[in-house]
Amino acid sequence: MVTALVALAVGNLRAQDSTAVQRAHWMVGGSLGVVGSAGERAPAEFTLIGVHFTQVKPGRVGADISINVMPRLLTAPALAGAARVGVALPLAVAPGMLLLPSAGVTLVGGAGPGGGGGTAGYNLGGAAVLGTGRVGLRTGLTWHRFKDEGSAWLLEVGLVKRHVGN
Repeated sequence: MVTALVALAVGNLRAQDSTAVQRAHWMVGGSLGVVGSAGERAPAEFTLIGVHFTQVKPGRVGADISINVMPRLLTAPALAGAARVGVALPLAVAPGMLLLPSAGVTLVGGAGPGGGGGTAGYNLGGAAVLGTGRVGLRTGLTWHRFKDEGSAWLLEVGLVKRHVGN
């Protein structure tokens, strides 16, 4: 995956084509996520609903934040969720297609009547955003490694909307 992303990165990026100032924008969206580990998908109650915020500066690293909850567990006297905070490098590979390789820190936690707990780790992943307008389809796959607890993957599908800023 890294080799493919490096090969794509040597292409002409719009940020390098012009001396005009290009404004950064944020992509804000919602997603459904499926969690798994060791090649197997977790049971349906571990499905995640999330919101993510990605700062898009053409050809430059920007912030990438995702907050997720497990809605099935919200009906029980428990709360479980995860957050991913890191950076992404937007790569415009074709008209209407943006690749977002990313890396960062992952935080997972939960609380219930018997107590609570959490763990931290790091993540590596990538997403693709398809769409030529202000709304697009985002799909992503992220691998998460946790200290002493192993690793997990997260497959997400959702919609994003672009918000232009300074």
